[in-house]
Amino acid sequence: MKNDGTIKKIGFVAFSNIVKLISSILIAFIIPNILGLTNFGYYKVFILYLTYLGLFHFGFIDGIYLKFGGLDYDKLDKKSFRSYFKFLLYLELVTSILGIVFTVIFIEGEKKTIFTLLFLNLIAINLTTYYQFISQITSRFKEYSTRLIILSVTNIIIVALLYILKENDYRTYIALIVGVNYLLLFWYIYTYRDITFGKSSKFSGVKNEIKHFFRTGIPLLLANLASIFVITVDKQIVEILFPVEVFGVYSFAYSMLAMITVVVSAVGVVLYPTLKRTSSENIPRNYSNLNRIIILVVLIGLLGYFPLLLIIPRFLPDYINSLIVFRVALPGLVLTSSIFAIKHNFFKITNNNFSFFIISLIVITANICFNLLAYTLYGTTESIALSSVIGLSIWYIITEVYMVRKYNVFWKSNAVLSVVGISVFYAITSINSFIISGLLYTIFVIIIIALYYKNILEISRK
Repeated sequence: MKNDGTIKKIGFVAFSNIVKLISSILIAFIIPNILGLTNFGYYKVFILYLTYLGLFHFGFIDGIYLKFGGLDYDKLDKKSFRSYFKFLLYLELVTSILGIVFTVIFIEGEKKTIFTLLFLNLIAINLTTYYQFISQITSRFKEYSTRLIILSVTNIIIVALLYILKENDYRTYIALIVGVNYLLLFWYIYTYRDITFGKSSKFSGVKNEIKHFFRTGIPLLLANLASIFVITVDKQIVEILFPVEVFGVYSFAYSMLAMITVVVSAVGVVLYPTLKRTSSENIPRNYSNLNRIIILVVLIGLLGYFPLLLIIPRFLPDYINSLIVFRVALPGLVLTSSIFAIKHNFFKITNNNFSFFIISLIVITANICFNLLAYTLYGTTESIALSSVIGLSIWYIITEVYMVRKYNVFWKSNAVLSVVGISVFYAITSINSFIISGLLYTIFVIIIIALYYKNILEISRK
């Protein structure tokens, strides 16, 4: 890869994710206290189904992402993009109305409120995604990062208000989140007003392009949704089979996982438009190097487990059982981070989205079987979390075998690093003493940094 400012771009996005991390930490530790187990459980149900809202642009945004990735903003056809926006707005408006009508007629209880708020949020989420994709494909990462920072700060303000007012109804919190999402959308509309308002192309003139976006975007949409479902299927099963309070504790464990993915998220966002500009001949080397960096970053990030062993029992005793799930699920981040930040991006740039979808579909089926078997045999959320890590391992192996066979990528050293890192974490954290286990894992991290220090510097320079 050329030195085109990629590290600087990652830095912008990483900084915004650090602010997001601070916001997530405050939300993770304050919101459960404010809402209580039951209301927090319903809030996490909303967050779970929120991940599926991307389905309702039906691949249109993904098609734009694939076609224009790596293009400069000035080269975008403004008239055409104004037409794309209008089409997407009408599509989301109709979908939102139909979703609300369906919810009112067919859904009962607390989920009626939750799904109504979800479909009200649909327009804001998918139109914001449309603008965020434009920021990403045109490498306007400073702009993307600024929005992320503002959103994170706003979330902190909302949490502070709830705490001061002692408001513990999850509906209030979700309604405020939806309101903030619309404010963010309006800001995006203003920022991109030159490709939103004004003279647009006639629909007949862009009809074929719109069809092309759906045709090329649907495989990527399916791949994205399948990959999301791989990592949420266990939460879905827990949400269905366990009381809402148990689901809240289980989801809290996964909220803590999100705290460790700051830099990984930044890399994933920046890499697609960057890699799309590089030669396909460099795929084996780029893939191996970037994958190694991600694995190392996550293995270092697993240090975050040890402080939480002290913090959770002291400040959130109702959620202490989440630490068991957290320990089991945490090493899975090594696998999912590699897949989301590196592997999926290479599937995108090589136009193998349908293959990624099929692989993910196989893993979803396996994960459902593993999760249900774990529930049948043991009936615990810990066993479901462990079965999910097994499913993630299969996902990692299949995608790795695919890349090796198709592009002859270098894989052995990264595979050894992953297996050793995950095994060491499980072995060390099985020790009852927090001090000893934390010290041993810190020594392990120092050793891998020393072993790969020169390699990391070399990759960074390139």
